[in-house]
Amino acid sequence: MCKICSKCGKVKEFVDFSTDKRATDGRKSECKQCHNLYNRTKRNYNWISCLSDEYIKSKLTRTGFTTKQINDNPELIELRRNLIILRRTIWQTLKM
Repeated sequence: MCKICSKCGKVKEFVDFSTDKRATDGRKSECKQCHNLYNRTKRNYNWISCLSDEYIKSKLTRTGFTTKQINDNPELIELRRNLIILRRTIWQTLKM
């Protein structure tokens, strides 16, 4: 049996779609390839947004630093950014 992907519009076999018990035919509307591409793009966007100064300042504020401490010590932002990059690099290395 075949189905049309709602994202790419190609006709594909049922096995190319993940299961979804809420759908009438029991399969998702987008194929696995389109779903994976969407998730990869979203993950990369989130990774880039984690490096912004605003995000890092909010993280430092939540960990106990005051706004004055953050503004007086700009190296805190750079240290936190380097920590995020290091964690991402280690995670990618372990994932392989």
